[in-house]
Amino acid sequence: WIEIHNRSNLSVNLAGWSLTDDPDQIDKWVFPDVTLDGHDYLVVYASGKDRRTNKSGSVLHTNFRLSEVSEFIGLYSPTSRRFLDAVELQYPEQFRNVSYGRYGDGLNYSYLVPPTPGGPNDDASRCESAVSPVDFSVKRGFYDVPFTLALSTTTPGATIRYTTDGSEPTETYGTVYSEPIPIETTTAVRAIASKTNFVPSYADSHTYLFLDSVLTQSAHPPGFPTTWGTHENGEPVIADYEMDPDVVYDPHDGELIRSALKSIPSLSLVTDVQNLDIYANPGERGLSWERPVSAELIYPNRDQDGFQINAGLRIQGGVGRTTIIPKHSFRLFFKGMYGPTKLEYPLFPDSPVTSFDTGTLRAGMNRSYAGKTREPRVHLNLTTYTRDEWLRSSQIAMSGMGSHGMFVHLYLNGLYWGLYNVVERPDSSFLSSYLGGEKEDWYVHSHSGPVSGSGDRFRMLHTLASAGDLEDAEKYAEISQYIDTAQFIDYVILNFYSGNEDWGLTNWYAGIQNPDGTAKYFAWDGELSWIDGAWLYSSPPGGPIIRTEELFKSLMKNPD
Repeated sequence: WIEIHNRSNLSVNLAGWSLTDDPDQIDKWVFPDVTLDGHDYLVVYASGKDRRTNKSGSVLHTNFRLSEVSEFIGLYSPTSRRFLDAVELQYPEQFRNVSYGRYGDGLNYSYLVPPTPGGPNDDASRCESAVSPVDFSVKRGFYDVPFTLALSTTTPGATIRYTTDGSEPTETYGTVYSEPIPIETTTAVRAIASKTNFVPSYADSHTYLFLDSVLTQSAHPPGFPTTWGTHENGEPVIADYEMDPDVVYDPHDGELIRSALKSIPSLSLVTDVQNLDIYANPGERGLSWERPVSAELIYPNRDQDGFQINAGLRIQGGVGRTTIIPKHSFRLFFKGMYGPTKLEYPLFPDSPVTSFDTGTLRAGMNRSYAGKTREPRVHLNLTTYTRDEWLRSSQIAMSGMGSHGMFVHLYLNGLYWGLYNVVERPDSSFLSSYLGGEKEDWYVHSHSGPVSGSGDRFRMLHTLASAGDLEDAEKYAEISQYIDTAQFIDYVILNFYSGNEDWGLTNWYAGIQNPDGTAKYFAWDGELSWIDGAWLYSSPPGGPIIRTEELFKSLMKNPD
């Protein structure tokens, strides 16, 4: 957000004034007819949502976002289009729960803790600078031999605090670092550096994995939930944390496990163990069931740099939320309340996109050894984990675009959690990244209902489809303005070819760009592929209003 203060006694009408993050584009975002009274404050959110209504009580949003690293920001008058009052500012790196602004009567700027949006800046809250991040003497990764870990910071006089129980250290919480830490078994170390009148460093995490302790991890780790919800009959689902001894101690498979655990990257999630209440309550949804977490991508031979980012974590999915299936999927959210607002990392080697708002960690739960086996006709050949990834990868191969994915071994507070598929969610951010435009321009709809944006064009597409008569060339030409028919043909062929049993009624995403884009459909949930052959669901009474099979059947009425 950007705060503007009218320091005079007179009211100022801001109509025609502009804000920008680009000195070469001074009219990037122009204010509506809004008046700022004398000595009053106005907060404008740099969200990219471009909201300029002047209705009473409304909130203004710019059409650009601000980088947390360092960026230009400028305020221009409507007449001279010259800088006013030294508001040409190249602000420094930004931090969570810290603002940067003027103090005193001069042109002095400083970090301010806590932020005071909509009110005067508190001189007493000024911070000279930010403490340098904590340096870990040993990189995250796999180790066989114990070692000692040294922590340091380049900021003189700073205090380092650390934890090893998953909880996040703060300026007042955690063990004060005084000497190197012995690391003898799988351990997640989180550390922060702080100093009076300085912005503290972010909490960094390094997870050190020892395969001997992974293979013999406790069936009852301290602090972890003892149950994972309840069965349908009300009985508790007993939590299961240990690696299967029958496999671990098998003379052949035991060695295969060791090599397999280092054959692909690992993802380590570290959080206060109390936050695992989301796993014991998998049916709960929404922001109130989102928990802070540190996420680290670890390459097995430390031959490639991974990443560490602080994010939010929720349980993900539909059927996978039930306690019938004890292995649940997750979703990571990259938000300013936790750390960076995006993951900046080339996560998928075959994708040009390197910036992500979110990421889904698919468990493969209902079609794996940890899933349902109540379907005798299919359960014997479903434990492959590959069907869903294959379907999405094949859509990319066919049409040039789809949801990318990669496999990882997941660890939760150092405990091995299983094989997971990290994938892109085909949401508005995904579509904006690959096809352009602001993500606010994209409307997204899934099998579960609207996801984001204005869906007038999407509803018109299905209105035209349900009206029929698409044999008529003019009506077919009209509906073609609302759907990318070539992309949809690829999507249909893929689902038919693979015999996907779960696509017509459920498990799809679609996006359409406003104001004049065409709808594009994306595969999602392909675990019921390659079983009995191609077929199309018949929608049961009371099913979703928007169904892909109805759209398909309507379009097939036209010879073209």
